[in-house]
Amino acid sequence: MTDKNLGPAVIERDVYIKRVFDDHLLKTDTYRRIEPTEAAEILTTIKTKVDQFTKRPSLKSYQNMRRNSSSDPSRRTRKSPPST
Repeated sequence: MTDKNLGPAVIERDVYIKRVFDDHLLKTDTYRRIEPTEAAEILTTIKTKVDQFTKRPSLKSYQNMRRNSSSDPSRRTRKSPPST
């Protein structure tokens, strides 16, 4: 076993893989096996949510936003009268 910042550790690959399964992936209280179709549905849902979150508005939608906000009287600013 190692802890953070204690340096590198060396372990044989096959021992590491067995430990990953035994200590983590085969624990049914933490993980469950899913069918490929369910995995594909989950991936599609996640991709859609990430795309929606990271989607930048297009120039056209930005222009529409600006146009709509400038036609809203509550958003207009008054010009200050000229100073004398």
